[in-house]
Amino acid sequence: MSEQEIGILLLLGTFTGLMVIRIPVAFALGLSSSITAFYLGLPLMMIGQRMINGLFSFTFLAVPFFILVGNIMTEGGISDRLVKFSDVLVGRFRGGLAQGNVLASTFFGGISGSSVADVASIGSFLIPGMKNRGYPAEYSVAVTVTSSVQGVLIPPSQNMIYFALAAGGLPISSLFIAGYIPGLILSGSLMLLCWIMAIRHNHPRGERYRLKDAVGILTRASVGLFTIVIIIGGIIFGIFTATESAAIAVAYALLVTTFIYRSMDGAKARKIMSGTLETLAMVVAIIMTSSAFGFLLSYLQVPSALADFILGV
Repeated sequence: MSEQEIGILLLLGTFTGLMVIRIPVAFALGLSSSITAFYLGLPLMMIGQRMINGLFSFTFLAVPFFILVGNIMTEGGISDRLVKFSDVLVGRFRGGLAQGNVLASTFFGGISGSSVADVASIGSFLIPGMKNRGYPAEYSVAVTVTSSVQGVLIPPSQNMIYFALAAGGLPISSLFIAGYIPGLILSGSLMLLCWIMAIRHNHPRGERYRLKDAVGILTRASVGLFTIVIIIGGIIFGIFTATESAAIAVAYALLVTTFIYRSMDGAKARKIMSGTLETLAMVVAIIMTSSAFGFLLSYLQVPSALADFILGV
């Protein structure tokens, strides 16, 4: 075997082995890259430089802002109002709470851009709520986790930003626009499935709201939903970039939760910043180490070899 083939096997084999024994992804990427570079005789300083270069992108600044806006919405009560808004729209139907769960994830995913934030915020009270209404615990969890995928598809998606960075600077606005159709198709499909399951298993109907109460809920939720207009509308119409829209969304969410909903205080602000830093630390570690891992894949000509193999088939 040539040195190149051994290097490829070492890089991919070490990474796979570390993942199998449940080493965190960032450490698995970093260790496999360092071991392979040492075998190939590359200076480890080069690996360190590649890791740092992975963060030198203006686009990456959007990531901490989107993480922050998701945490602000969770702690500031915007997510609660989105759930009530969804319940007003579909709660009166058979299995309405499950359908409302999917719809709330669609709205929340379109603001936070994170499946993890979706589950942590909406799932924290919707799963117990569904269980109290008579839904099986496993079904309640399954609906919440499955619908949280909207955070990956419905813009602004943090994963789309990571992909744009890894692919060498793809236009994020185009990726965002492309995510709407599959996201809405998934949302509609899940809501239809929830309705079928409700008919089969006789799931309960949600409560009916009086017109006055429904209008009040819709009015309060619309203030939070305007965040979507700021983020997506500004990007589509070229008013500002994805990074700028994320920063403006943070400012808007803070204004809403502090002066309109009046749900923000010092304790919640500290919790928001702490949670944001913890999540951002994990994201930064993965982006840095994946940048080094990607460099070694290119150095060993893995993409070219893979393309030749596929074309050969």
